[in-house]
Amino acid sequence: TVVPGPAVRMYEPISKGVVDMFCCVDMEHIHSHKITPYLGAITDIEGGLFGPKFTVFFNRAKWAQISKMDQEAIMQMAERDLPKFSADLDKVAQNFRSQFIAAGVVAAPASAAFTAELTTAWSSMYEEFYGSTKKQGIDGKAVFEAYKAESRRLATGG
Repeated sequence: TVVPGPAVRMYEPISKGVVDMFCCVDMEHIHSHKITPYLGAITDIEGGLFGPKFTVFFNRAKWAQISKMDQEAIMQMAERDLPKFSADLDKVAQNFRSQFIAAGVVAAPASAAFTAELTTAWSSMYEEFYGSTKKQGIDGKAVFEAYKAESRRLATGG
């Protein structure tokens, strides 16, 4: 049975044993939500479970009210600083992961069968995203692949 709830309240069902396992919580949040004592194992999924680390949204009408000079400054900062911030968060996650393993948490790779099941389960979500971006004249798949490539490049110090 799935127990839905907001991420900010994950401690209660995890600490009280309401759930036997939890998914998709990054290393930093395992630490910050104090659920480390309930972490028995980490399953490493090739390619990772992908989620943005930082997102900025602008209302088009409000964006249009900002001067071109300020728009350019914001975009330059976003292109220069946000990817580095993301890569820095990856280092933080690796540090916490190392601490968890040192404390006795088992880390094991996902089986090929499990990875295939995840790929199949999430394919409709990706297709929906690609379809929604296409309606806006954007190649969502290309954008997503570029984002992942840039994240990998920055994670390796590029």
